[in-house]
Amino acid sequence: MADHMTEDAADASRFPLTLVVWGMLAMALDIGIARLTYGAVLPGLAADLDLSFTGAGVLSAVNLAGYLLGTLVAPRLGKTHGMQWLASAGHAAVACGAAVTALAAEPIVLGIGRALMGTGAGVGLLALFVIVFARTPVRFRAAASTMIWSGIGLALVLNGVLLSHLLGAGEWRRAFFFAAILGVAVTAGLRPGRRGEALPANAQSASRVEEQTRRTDARRWIPLFSSYFMFGVAYIAYSTFAGARLAASGASVTVMSASWVVLGIATIVGCILTAVLLSTPGIRRSALSVILLCGAVGAYLVGFDGALSALLASFFVGLSLAATPAIITANVRQRTSDAAYARVFSLATASLGVGQLVGPVLAGMLADRYGPSAVTTFAAASYALGSVLALADAAFGHEPNGNASGQPSQT
Repeated sequence: MADHMTEDAADASRFPLTLVVWGMLAMALDIGIARLTYGAVLPGLAADLDLSFTGAGVLSAVNLAGYLLGTLVAPRLGKTHGMQWLASAGHAAVACGAAVTALAAEPIVLGIGRALMGTGAGVGLLALFVIVFARTPVRFRAAASTMIWSGIGLALVLNGVLLSHLLGAGEWRRAFFFAAILGVAVTAGLRPGRRGEALPANAQSASRVEEQTRRTDARRWIPLFSSYFMFGVAYIAYSTFAGARLAASGASVTVMSASWVVLGIATIVGCILTAVLLSTPGIRRSALSVILLCGAVGAYLVGFDGALSALLASFFVGLSLAATPAIITANVRQRTSDAAYARVFSLATASLGVGQLVGPVLAGMLADRYGPSAVTTFAAASYALGSVLALADAAFGHEPNGNASGQPSQT
């Protein structure tokens, strides 16, 4: 008995390295490949399937609609089936969706595959991060978050390195075949636990605490979640059409590849800076506004021709790509109890999800009417408005409480 208690105490003090590594791979799959690679290979994909910019935007939105749906239903599914089972099942769905996407010969089939990938990612990532941070001591949460978020950057670097092999007729399918294989590996790595294994401690009181939070503090969420909405509009508009914009400007494959590599590196740098920003009290309240302003600068720069502008744009957008949700979800973590965390996080992600649905459709319509350069202005303006809303949250939002460490604990 004593030995068992000693073992439990030791486990509670350890950094869950293996689980975090699987989290990195899941993030690379769900966001880096399944979502953002779509923008990198869009020129060849659109040519093969005869897609307009509007059609390409709608297919991007289909993936994001699935993600939104998955995120919203995940807390209830987690209570019924257990988060461990849900994380594995969600990534199995991502693998199936990636395979369908790779084999798609027409837009409808492509849409089905992308919707399946999005829904699987929505339930899988929420479940994964609930598990990770339930098993990670508070002092290690910043490191765990940084490592997991860096998975997006690693996938983007891989996109850039391999881009020259993905732009030809039919070659874009290779990326999604690889995503299917990676999805199978992640599913196996996140082995399902017992059915019925529920949320972490105090899950039974989550709904009651969440309802109380909604009644007493609803107004304080408005600026923060509105800022998250604008980020969703901006970053998905940029990532979906940046490749098309560079192609339209006559950029070489080398420049396009380099821009994705820089985007990935900057995303990793942004992850590392996030932990520093959130641990510095004097900076923490304005960190979100500053990081969104970086995104606005980057989206504006991509509208200029030339390799230097393209690389600088990728760098500034990359800084905000993972840092923004990390900062916002740190606020959500601090303002809610452990019991209400999964449900309130799903509502926070809903604001991002709606923005991601609106962004590519509006951007695609603008591109069809005014050309790809209009997307950059639209994305820059959306980032800038998000920065202003973040300032409003810093000025009028309540001082975070709950998780005193101020570290990000979810994605």
